[in-house]
Amino acid sequence: MNEILSFSGQLPEHFDAAFAEIGPELGFARAGQGGLSVALRQGGCLRAERRADSVVVTWAEPVQVYRALSLLRQHWAEDAFCIEETPCFETTGMMFDVSRNAVLQPDTLRFFLRKMAMMGLNLGMMYTEDTYEVPGQPYFGYQRGRYSADELRALDDYADMLGIELCPCIQTLGHLNRALHWPALAHLKDNEEVLLADDAQTYAFLEELIAAAARPSRSTRMGIPPRPTVPNASTSAWTRPTASVWARTCAATATRTPTPSSAGIFPVCWRSHAATAFRP
Repeated sequence: MNEILSFSGQLPEHFDAAFAEIGPELGFARAGQGGLSVALRQGGCLRAERRADSVVVTWAEPVQVYRALSLLRQHWAEDAFCIEETPCFETTGMMFDVSRNAVLQPDTLRFFLRKMAMMGLNLGMMYTEDTYEVPGQPYFGYQRGRYSADELRALDDYADMLGIELCPCIQTLGHLNRALHWPALAHLKDNEEVLLADDAQTYAFLEELIAAAARPSRSTRMGIPPRPTVPNASTSAWTRPTASVWARTCAATATRTPTPSSAGIFPVCWRSHAATAFRP
């Protein structure tokens, strides 16, 4: 049986819809009156304090409200407690690998987004190599379980409801073998998995990819991983690139803004399994 909570004070935007998703997972139900009184107020950091028959939650960003509710469930048997949490980073979260034969169903991603909200994580990164829809490129993600623009937009709405930024992450040079093996895209490849660097057709293609990934998303970030080497087309050998070629490739990727929806995107680069966001 769900425990009854009643809320007052400064509720974050979309709280009603978010609680309808989070509450049942925590064993909470909402009532206008009665049950345990939870007062919400916006402040400098996350603080959840229980005294007798009331709880006061201070939150700095919406996702912290759902983190506080998870703390309330964790300490439900205690008559009194006071917990404060101050994040060490502005953004904390996880990356979903939805590319390599592991394209998660949208409902599965919503499940993970709810768990993230209960942990207070405010950034989700969707790693899509060729698993998103690109208008005019029917073979990009063909039979790979790619997400439609409507599915990505709905996921972005759901994440935003919970106070989570959902950041698209794409490939703009390598790791595109599943797309480049199609004859329709063969003119863009240097080798089996890498695009031609310093090529006008490649940069036009990148404009399409970046615009398609940016369009369904509210985020001003886009994950674009650095690649330490590029192949030499004349020898088919992997070589360390010259600084000028690599600099031009990065600059061209970062400045592809063909439509208003992809303007103002800041790159997020990662190596191995660590991600770093930066604003130039």
